[in-house]
Amino acid sequence: MATKKKAAPKKKTTSKKKTTTKATTPAERPGLFSALPKNVSDVLDAQYGLNQLSTQQEAKLNRFAEKTPFGSRKWTYDAEGNPTAEVELSPYEQQKYDQQNIAEKARWDMVNSQGGLQEQVRNAYSSPLNFSDIPSLPSQEDLFGSRLRAENSLYNRYTSRFKPVFVQEEEEFRQRMANEGIAEGSEKYARNFQQLKQAQNDAYADAQGRATEGGLAEQDRYWNQALQGRQTRINEKMQLRDNPYSDLTRVLSLQSAPVQSQYSAITPIGYDPIDVAGTAANYAGFENSKSIAAANNKAAQAQARLAGEYSLRNASINANAGLREQELRNQNALDQINLQNSNKPKSANPFAQAGINILSGAGASFLGGLFGGNK
Repeated sequence: MATKKKAAPKKKTTSKKKTTTKATTPAERPGLFSALPKNVSDVLDAQYGLNQLSTQQEAKLNRFAEKTPFGSRKWTYDAEGNPTAEVELSPYEQQKYDQQNIAEKARWDMVNSQGGLQEQVRNAYSSPLNFSDIPSLPSQEDLFGSRLRAENSLYNRYTSRFKPVFVQEEEEFRQRMANEGIAEGSEKYARNFQQLKQAQNDAYADAQGRATEGGLAEQDRYWNQALQGRQTRINEKMQLRDNPYSDLTRVLSLQSAPVQSQYSAITPIGYDPIDVAGTAANYAGFENSKSIAAANNKAAQAQARLAGEYSLRNASINANAGLREQELRNQNALDQINLQNSNKPKSANPFAQAGINILSGAGASFLGGLFGGNK
């Protein structure tokens, strides 16, 4: 009895799955330029990544640690690679900086504290100026009155000197007339006396004219004095209102200059611009060139196909033409043979031919001898 062999137990094999990390393609992520065609967005995303990496490397190269007599500066980076500058001043520079801050704090309190200069300025300009306590300018009546008083005063002063002089002139006139024997009441006396009075009247008129001029001058002086006095009071009020603002401006101008950096200037780092429009245009031009090349290729294939067909057609035509020409030549040769055969005489009787030959040959010699005779 045959015994069945037991099959050997199969070895269990554990298959380890290979874990592969699938690269994220631009098509699987939004990207910055997903609105553009895929090929264009891939190029722009790649360019953006290269620019970002280049910028980060350049920023690290430009941010190096420094140590100067004024202090030191070093750079630290967080988990995301963002830089932070840490500056440490020297003891003397730190003392200067602290004193400056104290002065700035005092100036700030002077300006911004309650009742400070800023509040004083706000209160001073919150309401319009009040000029009610300033005397008003003189009216027309006041001006006329001042002129009239001046005229009267000047006229009285001028004419007060005329009376003793005129009295003396009249006495001298009477004495002169008496000495000349001109009686009072005569025509000549009256005429001379009238001339004396006319001269006295002219003196009074001249005094009145000068008094009038003096009155007008007094009126102008009175007006200008009142105007100047009023303007002075107005300027004083405006100056009092502007004093807080002037104080505030002066205090603000005393602020300390900012501490100047004693370290190397930080070079600004920026991303290189990405020519989105140029890349899209280049892509469009590339696509157009591919389309044109494909069209040209199809045209060339069609041209080659037509050329082959024309070549085969021409070869067939040429072959047919050669056969036709050979047929014509054969036909012409056959026609010539037929023509020649048609022009040949028919076959003669051999006996008749023999007689002809005799006549043409031996017979001719015989006849010649017969008729020629022997010499």
